Amino acid sequence: MAFRTERGMSEPVATAAQWATARREAEQTLVIGRHLFGPRHLTRYAGVRLHSLLYELRSSSDLWALYHRSLDGLIRYDKQHDGRLLLTLEGYFAAQGNLTLVGERLKIHRTTLLRRLKRIGELTGLRLTHSEDALALQVALEAHRVLLPDGTLSHQRFIPGG
Repeated sequence: MAFRTERGMSEPVATAAQWATARREAEQTLVIGRHLFGPRHLTRYAGVRLHSLLYELRSSSDLWALYHRSLDGLIRYDKQHDGRLLLTLEGYFAAQGNLTLVGERLKIHRTTLLRRLKRIGELTGLRLTHSEDALALQVALEAHRVLLPDGTLSHQRFIPGG
């Protein structure tokens, strides 16, 4: 369904006392949806909770430090080698680490996927098999969308199920 205007939806509320919170959520969602998805898009708060937090922290030096520490090597590699490491990392998280699914969605052989994941670990110094490292990479990847002017990855967006 194509929208003529952009819309931001809050979580449902049960009482009038919660309307102020709902309005704030809807306004934040509208701004974040416009940033991430462009104009004429319906964005639900439930789908951008983490982005909402990161958007509020976008001027934080700690968020920028996490972003640079985690992703600078990947971004540099992708630019120098016309690579797909950011896209692969996004696919990995979108598929919740299911390597078969990632390979199918990215249309790459499992060996290629494993090679890319190994390279990601080498360039970041982080291991996807360690939950804290994986969380840092996932937060940095989501911050990447919030911190960039157009809200996208430097390559095409990984489409879950697509």
